[in-house]
Amino acid sequence: IYFSKNYSKSSDVFAFSVICYEIFQRRRLLYDYDFFRYTQDIAINNKRPSDDDDFENVPIYYKELIQKCWSEDQSERRTFDEIVQFLKSDMSLIEYLIYYTLKDVLNMHEHIQIWDDTQKLINIYGIASAMSYLHSHNILHRDLKPENKCLDDLFFPKLAGFHLSNELPENTDSEICNEIK
Repeated sequence: IYFSKNYSKSSDVFAFSVICYEIFQRRRLLYDYDFFRYTQDIAINNKRPSDDDDFENVPIYYKELIQKCWSEDQSERRTFDEIVQFLKSDMSLIEYLIYYTLKDVLNMHEHIQIWDDTQKLINIYGIASAMSYLHSHNILHRDLKPENKCLDDLFFPKLAGFHLSNELPENTDSEICNEIK
């Protein structure tokens, strides 16, 4: 790709699979390679991690997704529409990401080194952004509390606890919905 300049949608899928691999493994693919050796082995020689040891931190269903997306045969690679459908349907992704609730972190904040002012602001912004998104789609969360803010292993927020949420009818003024149903 780099040398021939033949770039396509499947090239983006390949790049996405490398990013997924690196996120799960928490390190660069072929991390000990310089740029030219990396490009030579990946783009020209089609070198890919294949052993189970190479995927030690990758759940099996994501290993299969990654391997499908970086297949040497571009016609075998998934499209982003297929990837999004896979991710939407796979609730284990949520289970993989969630390590703590905000309540847990608040109860042990003095023991957590990463919970600095920057991380606090990231969480405040993340919660506000999630709520803004919900409200822009006329959805009321109705159970906003620390137990319903999950945090991943890097302490980024994920909104949860939608069991009491409901959707407002179109063109409904928020002041009309005072009562809790």
